[in-house]
Amino acid sequence: MSDALTRHAAPHHASNPARTRYGRGRNRLSRRRIAVLLLCCATLFAPILHAEPPAAASDDGLLARILERLATQTELWTDFEETRRSELLAVPIEQRGEMRYRAPDYLEQRVLHPQPTLWQIDGDLLRMEAEGRVHELPLADSPQAEALADALLGVLNGDPTRLERSWHPVARAEAGETWRLTLRPGNRHTARLGEVQVRGHDHRIISITITEPGGDVRELRMIAR
Repeated sequence: MSDALTRHAAPHHASNPARTRYGRGRNRLSRRRIAVLLLCCATLFAPILHAEPPAAASDDGLLARILERLATQTELWTDFEETRRSELLAVPIEQRGEMRYRAPDYLEQRVLHPQPTLWQIDGDLLRMEAEGRVHELPLADSPQAEALADALLGVLNGDPTRLERSWHPVARAEAGETWRLTLRPGNRHTARLGEVQVRGHDHRIISITITEPGGDVRELRMIAR
């Protein structure tokens, strides 16, 4: 995630770099840059999954059961491995770290290798920390960041209202208790983010994959502690 932080969200240099808050009347990270930072995290795992044909319909009963199971998990603390693939990269970018979730609206991803970085969604606030600087932004100030937060927290919470606010979820059963959710863009903001696919087993999330409109793919694989 460090490459995205430097390329897309280079912080404003100040004499005291300890903390910068972006609000009305001050410099702020662009909406596009905030969305890119979230894409570096997120929200996610397993082999690359290909999009379903647009005509495929969701199993609404299965979707409801999946979300009900997910809602039973109110806390999560897991290690992760993230891989980013792009035609512009000679080799994939790999990152490792840990992820924490606490219902209903706290999500943290801490990258430990190769470049320590941190991002958090805490209620309606997005917080990012890198190279000794902290940046905060209300989610409402970035529709794309808010839409991705809806995807991640909507799935983790098992909250259909939040999930469907920005996305069209399609549920599919796989072998045994394994399932897959495909989150298709529901508005122009999510269309810029791409498609999110979540695989899980029973009440556990196994992986999340984000396929960006340009074809770049980010995979986040959960590793049980």
